[in-house]
Amino acid sequence: MGLCFQIRDDIFDYYDSPVTGKPAGNDLKEGKFTLPSIYAINSSSRDWSRHINDIRSLTATPEQIKEVTDYTFFNGGITYAEKKMKEFENKAMSLLPASISDEFRDTFRAYFDIIVNRQR
Repeated sequence: MGLCFQIRDDIFDYYDSPVTGKPAGNDLKEGKFTLPSIYAINSSSRDWSRHINDIRSLTATPEQIKEVTDYTFFNGGITYAEKKMKEFENKAMSLLPASISDEFRDTFRAYFDIIVNRQR
């Protein structure tokens, strides 16, 4: 559940937030690479080493942040993260013992639905 929550939070960083007023790319501005950007960069044939070094050292320009954010968004990072989130949810559900009540199983599923489908 915690991994699903974190991945959803990481995905939110690729959208401007009307609620918080935060622009996309805050994690990268703070020097943090998350699952979506790690996947997109690792799946790329492009050399991202300068961007990676600049982001990690907190010296990246706004243009570099936007470039990595856009690349991640448009090159499978979000889709991959959503897929992994669903896999974690399915794994957690499969670990529930058969002996638990349907009510508990339904509640657990509903809680995951809230986490996985929550909006910005």
